[in-house]
Amino acid sequence: MMGAAPQVSFIVPAYNAAQTLPETLKSLEAQTIADWEAIVVDDGSRDRTPQVAKRWAKDDPRIRVIRQTNAGASAARNRGIAEARGAYIAFLDSDDWITPDFLETLLPLTDGGRTVAYCAYQRILPSGRTGPVDWCPELQADAFEVLVHRCEPAIHCLLIPAAVLHAAGGFDTSLRTCEDWDLWLRIARTGAAFHGTQRALSSYRMQPFSLSTMRALQDDAGRVSALASRPDPRVTAPAAPYANGWQEAPDKRLAAALTEQGRRFSRGLPLEPDWIVKALGADWREAAASGPGDVVAAIEQASTRLSPNPGARFVQDMAKAVAQSDPWLGALLLDWHDLHRAEKASQREPACIGRWLAIPVDLNDLPGILSPPPGCDALLLNCRIQGRWRALALPFHEPLSRAQIAQALLHHFSIPELAREAKVWRSPRFMARLAAETAAMARHNGFRVPDRARLTAWGSTALRRAFARQTGIKPAPLVPGTPFGVVPVLMFDRIVTGTAGVLDAEIGTRQLGELFALLAEEGYQAVSLAELAAARRGELAVPERPVVLAFTDAPSALSTGVLTDLPPALGCAEVFFTPGDIARGLPRDAMRGEAGARLRASLRVPEMPLATAEALSVTAHWQSQLALQSGQQAASGAYCDCPGLPAAILQHAGFALVLSPGSTPARLDTGCPFIPAIQCSGAGGIGDVLECLRPAA
Repeated sequence: MMGAAPQVSFIVPAYNAAQTLPETLKSLEAQTIADWEAIVVDDGSRDRTPQVAKRWAKDDPRIRVIRQTNAGASAARNRGIAEARGAYIAFLDSDDWITPDFLETLLPLTDGGRTVAYCAYQRILPSGRTGPVDWCPELQADAFEVLVHRCEPAIHCLLIPAAVLHAAGGFDTSLRTCEDWDLWLRIARTGAAFHGTQRALSSYRMQPFSLSTMRALQDDAGRVSALASRPDPRVTAPAAPYANGWQEAPDKRLAAALTEQGRRFSRGLPLEPDWIVKALGADWREAAASGPGDVVAAIEQASTRLSPNPGARFVQDMAKAVAQSDPWLGALLLDWHDLHRAEKASQREPACIGRWLAIPVDLNDLPGILSPPPGCDALLLNCRIQGRWRALALPFHEPLSRAQIAQALLHHFSIPELAREAKVWRSPRFMARLAAETAAMARHNGFRVPDRARLTAWGSTALRRAFARQTGIKPAPLVPGTPFGVVPVLMFDRIVTGTAGVLDAEIGTRQLGELFALLAEEGYQAVSLAELAAARRGELAVPERPVVLAFTDAPSALSTGVLTDLPPALGCAEVFFTPGDIARGLPRDAMRGEAGARLRASLRVPEMPLATAEALSVTAHWQSQLALQSGQQAASGAYCDCPGLPAAILQHAGFALVLSPGSTPARLDTGCPFIPAIQCSGAGGIGDVLECLRPAA
């Protein structure tokens, strides 16, 4: 018979954790407050985890052991929640630990069960080195607003009142990653307050990620982020401000503002002065370019209620009215509307609307030569992938061959997507090419047995190279030392002296210095985008653990002098200059400084012209100007704040294109110029980078 319910229940999922579980349980037994229980949920371990857990439970009756068939960490945690008897619940993975005063410090912060208490934490790197303290004070002001943008804090940092946890529901077992982020968002949506301490009371042991895990992280992060911006039926009693999710994304604010102006327009009234600045702020152009989907849909939906002439005509008239006060925004709305119509129409047959030629594409029957019709300079390939339509925009100022179209699709879609849709995989010729590529990969590896992460990367590489050859593309040669898979770009926003504020998209020089030291000690070496481009061409071997250090705000990075403090082992840094920076001669001045030899100049494009032909010409001009002022060869890298076609323009101009966080992974093996970015903003970004950053292979 069980005694009185404990004050706190610790949920400890364990899978093959015989080596680390004792340290975790030892940290519980060292607590200065002894009124707790630990529920160890053995998730079908194949090692001695059950025996280790039972031995500890035999010696300490506060520890209970539950066994289940392997179902994943989320299912194990949910099982523990169902068994928990405590008034408060904490989660502690079987390879992490907490300080003896964890409960003593956090329990007073719970306000008698009305508040979620949390602490700062430290990551333990694979080398055993302790990373910097990760602490997010902003959760205390508005947890939901912070969590909409990122996951804070780590799973073992929270002490949650059981009633609050049950109101939000348990972990979503359909998520392979980000399940803690999803749960914290639901807790915050209920209106629960968060109160924390900046003391690091817990430690998190970092483990290597496989490439499949990184791809899952991208997919699941997208799902969680999308849920945060709309009603969540899993939360039955949300707080009123969050019932409809977070509505402050730029495209949603723009859609709401346009709908309001549409009401005025439908009554024959002029648009309000400065309405766009009021909706999006002074940097409204960058925000407005974030995406057309919600904006166009909102205008079309509003038009059915506001005008006797709904639909396309209303949107066109509205865009023309906007263009009277701002031609750029008016042209953008018209172009988005044309794109929206072309994407829908091309699900049935080819459509030419505005400057867009949109065609449905069958991966098993790619078109031959495509030539742009008069007045058309943008191509939209609309493919049906896994039961839904997926569109790809490309510049279209000259004819495109079947191989060029295949190359674009190969860069855009993942191997699993292509494998499910393309019959080429069942071709005997393809299987022969796959066997040849697999043998080439084995020779490249020196016939050594690779670890699981490298095996996954090499298998994907062999598949992609065989598919490229099958569609008429000659892959880049295999060069010893060339990594396969992801080469991350660490993108740093505005640099400030001292400690940074997370929500201001700033990072402090002290924190940046700590990250540089950790990267150097972990064996990473900074390379430039030009060096990666040379590696793709087979002209250069890159280091074992390559990383690109990219500074997107050149003036702040140069003015703080942080680039002069790069550890020699790290190598160079990529600095992105805007057209305005180039016009002021900033690249030339930067290259003359002490750190000039270690800086590499690249291009940042905050805005792009709408016309593709004009954009190609302007991009080439910026490239030549940057080369002239920096004293280096033409820049090989570019970062574009605007998604879609502008990115394709930069790719066509020969840039190694850096994509924003969560984008398609880089594929160096086929010569693809896409390189994914991990954005590092503010104090919390350091820990996020260290957790996500892994060897390229």
